[in-house]
Amino acid sequence: SSQASGTCAHLLDEERAVLNITFNNVQKHMGHFGMNLTFSRNFFMTHFWLSEVTVYYQLIPALFPDAVDANKTLISAVSGIQKIMTQSTVVTPRSYLCKRDQVFVLDNDDIDVQLQTNLTVHYIQAQPFEVNRQGMFSPPEECPQDFDPTTKPPPPDTTLFNAVTPSLTFPVGDFSLKDSKGQACLLASMGVVFRVEYRIEDGKKRNATYALPVNSSVGGSCDTDQATLSLMFTSTFNLSLSFYSDGKKFVLNSFVVGYQRTAQFFPHAQDPNTSEVQVKNDIELFTTDLGKSYRCASLREFKVGQGVRLEIIALQIQPFKVKDGHFGDAETCPQDLLTTQFPILNATTTLPTKSTNHTLAPATTLQTTDAANTTTPARTTLHTSHPHTSPPYTQPTPIKHPKPLQGHYVVKNPTGKVCLLANMGVQFIAKYVQQDDTVGVGVFNVPVSSIASGACEDDISSLTLTFYNTTFHVTFIFGKTNE
Repeated sequence: SSQASGTCAHLLDEERAVLNITFNNVQKHMGHFGMNLTFSRNFFMTHFWLSEVTVYYQLIPALFPDAVDANKTLISAVSGIQKIMTQSTVVTPRSYLCKRDQVFVLDNDDIDVQLQTNLTVHYIQAQPFEVNRQGMFSPPEECPQDFDPTTKPPPPDTTLFNAVTPSLTFPVGDFSLKDSKGQACLLASMGVVFRVEYRIEDGKKRNATYALPVNSSVGGSCDTDQATLSLMFTSTFNLSLSFYSDGKKFVLNSFVVGYQRTAQFFPHAQDPNTSEVQVKNDIELFTTDLGKSYRCASLREFKVGQGVRLEIIALQIQPFKVKDGHFGDAETCPQDLLTTQFPILNATTTLPTKSTNHTLAPATTLQTTDAANTTTPARTTLHTSHPHTSPPYTQPTPIKHPKPLQGHYVVKNPTGKVCLLANMGVQFIAKYVQQDDTVGVGVFNVPVSSIASGACEDDISSLTLTFYNTTFHVTFIFGKTNE
């Protein structure tokens, strides 16, 4: 929902293009934020690059509590840079593509204290010059990091006790909320790990890491179109999930995480025993038909407010129309579909499907809250699972993947006339870096039911195939020469 504006290259300035992005919360009191990206190219128009980044943000209390200059708007910028350098000409234009995270460090000149702002770009494709008339990206020039299996993202902040990584055990609990008649109205099964950023006494940043106990106290409410699940543990930590229904489907529309900087989980905190609540509103996740449950065995990460990340695994949830205390038919998340339909060769881990403790690799001890300090309301029903680890891993037998089926694809021009035909079967074989730094191989076929779209011009045409609920796209661009 961000608003985009800017300036394209023109006759009076052919070497510069600017993209302005502004965004603010739906509610007016949530402040205003934005950024400007300036792209440049050389005189001969053979290369372009990102030359300047400017970010402005408002110190609203909801995001910047206890700020000295509350509600003041600050500007951070970096200029004179040559990032995302891309070879692109007028004759053979190119776009820039990079799937790895990139961090830009910006200076703040508005205040006396020396502060810096980090802008992290997650997956970027950009083309500031020579965009075709169809408004489509030219063939990409991909960043070197995407092809280097040894390239790793920046290491996480170190902690004073065990940090959660994908190789640690997630305790998975079953939670049930009952209505005034004593009937189960909301069911949830999941494992949750919290990662909370904080500062220690010397001002350095650390990550507190703790897990949701399987015997957390359950509270909340169930209504016709709204439902909330609240899980509390050690009386000072809680997690709330709120859901909304339009009568046909339901969505998760809010996360709330509350915590206290106790010595047990926030050792040497700069502000010990202070409490914090972080909120993420106005989201639409887990969209599911009423009467069904949402299920996702894959590990998912969600950012909540400032400095809080949730890692959720083995999730199954149903906030409406629960019958006889059991989950309805499950709608599976796209991540699970990719995992189950397209086996990965040389895999080193497997994800269990039962709601028990999930071990994603050799298990290590995970520091969790003291369950002895929690109380469970009488109207809740909890089922506790005992920890266990997965059996020793054995190398799977290589899978012989079936050949792709041939599909028939058609592209029509604006007048409805067929302008492009293609009969073909397509198979992807993609290498990727696994958690143990080895290289795995993923193989999958493009289904014949893919949605075909594209455009046709005198000297260039394109065919785009979209599949698996629009999570995958592949574009073929055809050109002709006079030779």
